[in-house]
Amino acid sequence: MAQEVLAWLAANWGVLAVPLAYALLVHAARVVGIAQPSWRLAKAQLEELSCRLELEEAGDAAKRERLKELLGKAREMLGERPPNLLCSGVWNGSREMGTWRILHRVERELSQLLEDEEVRARLERGLEELSLFPEEEAKGWRERMEAALGRQSGLAPLEEAMAKLQEVLQKLKEEAGNVAYRRALLAEFLGALYDRRDREYARLLTLHNKATLLLALALFLSGVLVLAWPGALWPWWWPSGPDPLFLYLGGLGGGLLSRLLKVVQAGSLPTDYGAYWVPLYLSPALGGLLALLGVLVFRLALEAGVLGPALRGLVEPPLAYGLAVLLGFSERLFPSLVQGLETRLAKEREGSGESATGGRA
Repeated sequence: MAQEVLAWLAANWGVLAVPLAYALLVHAARVVGIAQPSWRLAKAQLEELSCRLELEEAGDAAKRERLKELLGKAREMLGERPPNLLCSGVWNGSREMGTWRILHRVERELSQLLEDEEVRARLERGLEELSLFPEEEAKGWRERMEAALGRQSGLAPLEEAMAKLQEVLQKLKEEAGNVAYRRALLAEFLGALYDRRDREYARLLTLHNKATLLLALALFLSGVLVLAWPGALWPWWWPSGPDPLFLYLGGLGGGLLSRLLKVVQAGSLPTDYGAYWVPLYLSPALGGLLALLGVLVFRLALEAGVLGPALRGLVEPPLAYGLAVLLGFSERLFPSLVQGLETRLAKEREGSGESATGGRA
């Protein structure tokens, strides 16, 4: 039995090696290009908040101790070492997500220890971050923040506002002089802002993890197709058929070439926690799968008489390998599969002053 297994492995080593090698390359890209930068960004913010808390002398001592405990929990959750190729396992971003939730809580609490000038400056900066909110919600925040800063915002036309002018001015005057109100408003705004960023981060991580599962399924299905290829199981049906491993490699190369051309031609690329990596490493796997299935469909269409006999040479070597490359490259014809993420991210960030990644710094 052992000899049979070894003989089978020796005969089919390429079938196992190609998907495994691609999976290892994707794993290395995720760890080096996504997991480690995400960890280091969270680590840098953790150290920055620790320094701010050490330098902070104002406020309640008990509150500062609670914040130190929160930072200690964040440090424990994040760990002292970044993810690496050997020990990271299946990285899903959960440690970084939990750390950011704690860090944002600490930032909100620290905002209550700021001097009035610092509160005003942070509110001014917050006005530039309102593009991250929906239009109606951003409008409400703008009115409240500008009122807290002593400005007039969103008044109706003069002929419609004269009756309310005194009331509005009096309200602005009272709120502009209320330091406690500004601090409370800043805390609420930061809570809403960080909650939106955290939910976006969680959504992107979920999408990334789903894409990883889809990649594993695509590689598994490709391996099964290569092992169960008709030329191997039913040689009488396709005696001179192409080598399925070379078909898969051709489709893999076509998918990779397609994605490389798109990256080169792109004017700007999203930087949302590695979201742009998803179509980058799914496209070659999709191209290889399309090559195998496409050649099979062509063969079945010829046998059924749907295609004429003049096209029979397309499914025989060497033309079949060229067809595999074209089928792999044709993954660009399926935008609903590989471009949906890019389109959605572009629409969500239209007019945004900064990306979610930049906003955390």
